[in-house]
Amino acid sequence: MEAYAEIAAQPESTLRELLEHESPQVRLHAAWATGMRKGQASLGDIASRVGREPSAGVRQHLMIMLAGGGERPVMATFAALDPDALVRATACQCLARLVGLSDLPFYDVLLERAAHEPKEDVRCAASPKSCPRRSGSSSLRCAGRRKAPCAGEDGAGRKRQANQAHISARPQSVHEQ
Repeated sequence: MEAYAEIAAQPESTLRELLEHESPQVRLHAAWATGMRKGQASLGDIASRVGREPSAGVRQHLMIMLAGGGERPVMATFAALDPDALVRATACQCLARLVGLSDLPFYDVLLERAAHEPKEDVRCAASPKSCPRRSGSSSLRCAGRRKAPCAGEDGAGRKRQANQAHISARPQSVHEQ
């Protein structure tokens, strides 16, 4: 059972079991199906799952789901501590869209990543305005090739939709890191 439609049709108890499945694709589809079915009520389950998730690709998608629900504390934790740079970059991108200067603890995480992150992609995501790959300060286009897009765009330099749209989309595949 790997197809999203087949997984989404399962009862809630089966979806909970599938969150522990050996296949990252199945785990991700089960998380998306749970999110689609339960909405905001699923965020606690997803937040507790992300810390146990072995696949960086699945963790990255879970960050996007949590961003749709405004789960800033979880995103801040993963922006600072996840071992995978792409997950840290995704968490920074999502967090940067949700916080302002009044959210000092979360804003501090972004400043820390921008100042001390060894990976340029994560620094770019944490501080998109100072990203050296930008063609202009107001532009959302990044120059050069890299693994992770800068905040606000996909890998081809196109603007992404608002975070709220991410929670309603379902993933096509999981790429293991």
